[in-house]
Amino acid sequence: MRNALPTVLASLGLAVGARPAAAQPATVATVNGEPITMGQWVGRMQRLRAQDFLASANPVRFKPALGGQVALEALINERLLLQYAAKTSLLPSDAEISAAMANLTKQPAIAQALERKLVTEEQLKADLTAQQALYNVATINQRVTADEVKAFYDKHPDLFGHPERVQLSGIRVRSKQAAGRAMEALKAGTPFATVAAQQSDDASTRGKGGDLGYWAPNDPGLAQPVRDAIAKLKLGEHTEPIELGSGETKAYLIVRLVGRQEAMMQPFEQVRPQAERLALLERAGGAGAANQKIEGFKATSTITVTLPGYEGLSVKPS
Repeated sequence: MRNALPTVLASLGLAVGARPAAAQPATVATVNGEPITMGQWVGRMQRLRAQDFLASANPVRFKPALGGQVALEALINERLLLQYAAKTSLLPSDAEISAAMANLTKQPAIAQALERKLVTEEQLKADLTAQQALYNVATINQRVTADEVKAFYDKHPDLFGHPERVQLSGIRVRSKQAAGRAMEALKAGTPFATVAAQQSDDASTRGKGGDLGYWAPNDPGLAQPVRDAIAKLKLGEHTEPIELGSGETKAYLIVRLVGRQEAMMQPFEQVRPQAERLALLERAGGAGAANQKIEGFKATSTITVTLPGYEGLSVKPS
């Protein structure tokens, strides 16, 4: 594994040249004298997600950086946050983290990730500690009333349930003639899933009988002609071929309404603690309020990056 490290690092944007793995530094950066190790950096890269590269959600903008830089910036920002929280007595207690871990590991997806060793309990605790510290820093000296919590709950139903959703299947083909052949098969009584498996050119759904999953009927991810067409369907019905795109991207989509889930919202009393937490964070100005404080702390901090190729890295809280 050690001998493969330079190749792995190079693929992630690190200029390592011909240096052997053994020559890589044990410490890649220090934050106010506290080291960040090579192992921590590699581990953080292994846990990078799409949202880590997002610079702005509205409008959508991505960071102009490779994975290695994004991971190192994340580690430095987290270290600054924890140091500031410790300095201001805002670090979460062991009891808080234990309670949060107990709730988190009850979630099936988290339990499965732990079982498959996709994440460790140590990593989960570290993430929870950083999240709670960020919350504590952002919301210090902030208060919300019971009426404000209820108003937040009423204003954000999407956070405490889900809107109406429809389950769809699709057959996508590239020509009008192919769409006609698919429609003939459906009219002859061939099951939709069979036609999708045999004739759809969408490799991602063909093997699943055309399954497109669940969608909100007005989801902007569905083209307007598709939204208009499925609004007229009853369960089990399918659309006529819908022409999408133009030129080389032109395609014809036949969509079937497989199922429907009514809108669901969890009762207020059941989610009151979560609503209060989110309402308080909104009142405080969100994570941006904490980042302003961390930016001030950073200005008085000593950050040294020793990782080859990143020595000039300038880190901003994210």
